[in-house]
Amino acid sequence: MKISILIKILHSLLFIICISACGDDDPTPRTFSNPPVTDQGEWVVNSNDYQDFMTIVAEIHLDDEPVCNVDDILAAFSGSDVRGVATPYNHLDCVLFNLIVYSNEGGEAITFGAYLSDESKTVACSNEITFEAGLGLGSPDTPYIIEIK
Repeated sequence: MKISILIKILHSLLFIICISACGDDDPTPRTFSNPPVTDQGEWVVNSNDYQDFMTIVAEIHLDDEPVCNVDDILAAFSGSDVRGVATPYNHLDCVLFNLIVYSNEGGEAITFGAYLSDESKTVACSNEITFEAGLGLGSPDTPYIIEIK
């Protein structure tokens, strides 16, 4: 039991270090003017509104192939509430997203949406996960795959 907690803490620390190394250490809320999956005018998340977070190192796929555009955006939602927003960074031959998902309670259903800049459109993704504070999904070597519907 203690080892699993230590592993979660280490994964979170590595994720934060990677974000800092990739230049994404700005603590201000993220705002994007692209229309989100939920038809809101902006994707915004303020981490100060939440007590807990989980981390995801993700890669977006369409028809089982990676989508590799550095101008795409990935977002996490609980219902229509934005719970995380990430822009990608180059990794090997494609891009990855370091997504931090925020919540105040465990067990929430989290869904995903993406803005595809090549097509100038927002799409829903088929994945749904359950929020668990401190959980880390994916890594740069084995990213969590998020499939576009």
